[in-house]
Amino acid sequence: MKSKLILLITLFLGVNLFAKERLPEVINDYQPAIFPIISMDGTELYFDRKWHPENTGGIYDDDDIWVAKKLDSIEWSKPNRVPGPINSPESNILLYLFPDGNKALVCGKYGNTASTADSLTFGISRRFDTGWTKPMPLQIKNFYNKSKNYSATISADSRVLILSLEREDSFGGLDLYISFWNDSTKIYTEPKNLGPILNTNGTELAAYLALDNRTLYFASSGHNSKGKLDLFLSRREDDSWLKWSKPIPLDSGINSQWDESSISLNIWADTAYFTSGDTISDRTGIYRIPLPKDYQPLPFLIVQGTIFSTSGS
Repeated sequence: MKSKLILLITLFLGVNLFAKERLPEVINDYQPAIFPIISMDGTELYFDRKWHPENTGGIYDDDDIWVAKKLDSIEWSKPNRVPGPINSPESNILLYLFPDGNKALVCGKYGNTASTADSLTFGISRRFDTGWTKPMPLQIKNFYNKSKNYSATISADSRVLILSLEREDSFGGLDLYISFWNDSTKIYTEPKNLGPILNTNGTELAAYLALDNRTLYFASSGHNSKGKLDLFLSRREDDSWLKWSKPIPLDSGINSQWDESSISLNIWADTAYFTSGDTISDRTGIYRIPLPKDYQPLPFLIVQGTIFSTSGS
């Protein structure tokens, strides 16, 4: 009897172990709220609010970067638009937050009133005591994008960019491309299509590279997705960065009939934040979920400490 009871409790808990949790309404009360990027320590959540009255350009501002602070295991602070030049009156999205929390990959239009897709700039913004800086543009050889949509991720050492673009050799709409930092030219190489294993005749976007530098998460409307967009995982198979495993869908409590269009992980890679929807709220929003082991990155080493010079400073 005792063993049966333990089994029943285990089965009951297992049903809810990987259930997605909608973040509080203080985060999700204004929609669209998309592209959640959690800080590595889990204390800050950055996301994109579209056409919000408090955006830099008001309700006509396509995207601004907002942030909320985690107060405890459940509650979050009221989100605030990130002040300073990291936001402009036009589109601005934070795409990746580096492990120290003080450097970010962003994309947007800065000091450019043009509406063409190629006026978008990928850049690095840094946080100081005075706030976030205006992004320093990344130089990418022969960069262009035929689509008005875009996204990107970057490795923690800044040497590898994975971009979602539409170019002449795209298989469908947006495809995933890779670009490498070139020490000689001091710019990133021309984006190279990652090929038909990852890309389809649909859309691939919102790539997120885990800290193991081998596990890639992304959204796709292909690969037999359940909704318009689902989240997938692929692992890098060699050092060329061009050979990847067949993508597997994140189906355990994550993918649904709703659009799952982006994902990010905390530093331990055991919790994921992503966009989705549910039948109770009947609208999209930002969710979190304990990440099943099969969906977590490969083991990696985290080194933390302080570097001192020989003079002791």
